[in-house]
Amino acid sequence: ALCRGACSSPPPEMTMQRAAASLCLALAAGQSVASLDNMRAARIHSAITKEDTSGVYVDNIPMGTPGKGEVLIEVHTSSVNPVDWKLAEQGLYITPSQLGADVSGVVVGVGTGCSRLQVNDEVWSDVGYSGLLPGAHGNGAWAEYVTVAEEIVSKKPTSLPHSMAGALPLVALTAYQSMVTAGAPWDPNSNISVVITSGDGGTGSLGVQLAKKMGAQSVRSCAAPDHLSYVADLGADVVVDFTQADVFDGVPDDSIDVVFDNYGANGTAQIAMNALRTGGWYVFLAGGTGPGICEEPACTPKDGVNQLSLWTDSSGHDDLDAIAAIADSQGLTVNVDSSYALEDSADAMARQMSGQTEGKVTIEVIA
Repeated sequence: ALCRGACSSPPPEMTMQRAAASLCLALAAGQSVASLDNMRAARIHSAITKEDTSGVYVDNIPMGTPGKGEVLIEVHTSSVNPVDWKLAEQGLYITPSQLGADVSGVVVGVGTGCSRLQVNDEVWSDVGYSGLLPGAHGNGAWAEYVTVAEEIVSKKPTSLPHSMAGALPLVALTAYQSMVTAGAPWDPNSNISVVITSGDGGTGSLGVQLAKKMGAQSVRSCAAPDHLSYVADLGADVVVDFTQADVFDGVPDDSIDVVFDNYGANGTAQIAMNALRTGGWYVFLAGGTGPGICEEPACTPKDGVNQLSLWTDSSGHDDLDAIAAIADSQGLTVNVDSSYALEDSADAMARQMSGQTEGKVTIEVIA
């Protein structure tokens, strides 16, 4: 009875709430009181390759306590993004570092100075990559709990369960901010045309959906042969098999309003310049492996075409709030390619690195 009461009606004071919640979890798992302040977290200890991701494994580490302006989230679902394995493969993390940017879960603790979120709120966030900072060891979401600044946490869409919401924050923010940069939401009568250079991954699948839901008349993208119908079902009007043709093949010059280059192949920027109308936008995802925006001497920019090398901004909650509103009012399709337990985070990383995914790879901490 004591355990049930403590878990269902946590006291407002953070220290009391943590003690009660931790006691319930420990008793349920048969743990001793000495382990109450610990949690499981997947951390990287050494660089990885596609053939060997064993440098990622779960440790038992101290559970964080929210400071001023922070909330403690019990993680239900996180996911693997390409940037996770690219940073890990290049050995850029300070090791050992706690991994994972995406989180969907429940607030179980609130620090001083917080007023927007409360205990038991269901939330989502992109917690970022603090494990890259000198002297830091990350505060990633591949863990049972994560401490996050309240400012970057949003209430998750009510229409999506944690198992789907946890796949979205980073890719949804990236796609949404790319469209907003290019002028979205658009008047549906403005006949806006958008090209998304890869439609079957995380950013592409959200880009296709958000472009249409934010007013684009026509969306053109490409995908692997066995993913064509998937991308079409997301809302793309034209889906090109990239093994047979280029996404720009047959596109007249000066006919496209927005190019969202989430793939970054060599030569794409110049082709995009030809296809884009004056006043159009070429948005390139910064940090990728491609050459970047169109710059001389390798590429000749077109007068009147706007360009941006986009770094996803997760410093506030407003954009996630807007995405949640779109999901709840218009719907968002979330395709989970595969799901892994926290202990199998290395396998989840390997799956994402395979290049064969359709949608997102998720990590289920609480199924």
